[in-house]
This record gives sequence, C-alpha cells and structure tokens, in this order.
Amino acid sequence: MRRVLELFLISAIVLGSALGAQEENGVLVLDVYSVNVPSDVIHEKGFALWAKALKGGEQSSHEYVPVIHAVYRLGGAVYIDKHYKTGEGNEEQISVVGRVNPEQGGVEYRVEFSELGRPPAYDGKTALTIGPRERRVLVLPAIELDSAKKLQTVVALQYRVDEKDNGLKSKFEIK
Repeated sequence: MRRVLELFLISAIVLGSALGAQEENGVLVLDVYSVNVPSDVIHEKGFALWAKALKGGEQSSHEYVPVIHAVYRLGGAVYIDKHYKTGEGNEEQISVVGRVNPEQGGVEYRVEFSELGRPPAYDGKTALTIGPRERRVLVLPAIELDSAKKLQTVVALQYRVDEKDNGLKSKFEIK
C-alpha cells in the first residue's frame, strides 16, 4: 500500500511539473528593423553597436522603429508569414516566413525560416532554438543602395514568459 501511495505521489508531482511547464508557455515577439545607414565607418559601427545593445535587451535608445512587429502565443506549432513593402511601386519587400515548433520537453522552441529578409540578398533558410526569457538578434547581410547608403535589416526574436502575479493591482502601479 505504501509503495502504491509513493508511486501515486511521484506521478502527481511529475504531472504537476508538466502542467506547470505548459502553463509557463509565453509569447514569441518578432521585430524586424529596416534601416538606411550611411556608408561610412562611424555610422556602420554605430548601427552595429545598436544591434548588439538590442541583443542584450538594452533599449535605452529607441532610434529605430520596427517595420514588422508581431506577437505569437506559444504552446504548439505557430506559422509566421509577415511582409513589409519597402516603398512605392514594385519595390522589394522584406519577408519573414517560417514555422515555430516546440522542441522535446516543450520548453524551448525551434524557429525555422524559409524566407528571411530581402531577396535576393538573403532569402536562404536558417533556423535557431530559443528558450524562455531569451532574446535572439539576426543581422542580415547589408544591401548596397548606392555609394552613400546601405540598407540594413535586423530581426529580433524574444521569448517572453507570462509572469504570474497574486491578482492584486494598484491604480498607482506602472505597467
């Protein structure tokens, strides 16, 4: 009888952990930036530093606004199919097309892009794995517009986990 009770308790703990992991699923935030950067060392290094700060989660400067912003609820397979037209007429567009699948264990997700960036500069396939509270930043190859400018594209992914609270709210609390 004691053995059965121990097995029952162990099963309940394992099931509770699995359900807890399932409840912890959050959202995947996709931000794509498209920026014309002057072709000189100072501006290119400044942009590279900004992209590095974005990876670190530092958002002290909001000098660039994403051209694509999307939020996907995680929990199963998710499809990404976003496009941004860069200009008037038949101008190229930025494409972000792919699939997000849970990895073994259901905590991390594999993001596989079939289209990413501006064809033909970068339309190849790429993939990455992202876990809870991680931020991944992809700096795609620059496109030479003319001798004075380069077009830079940055894709930022962030796996945000829903934070649980005790249900108490104050009207003075900053959100």
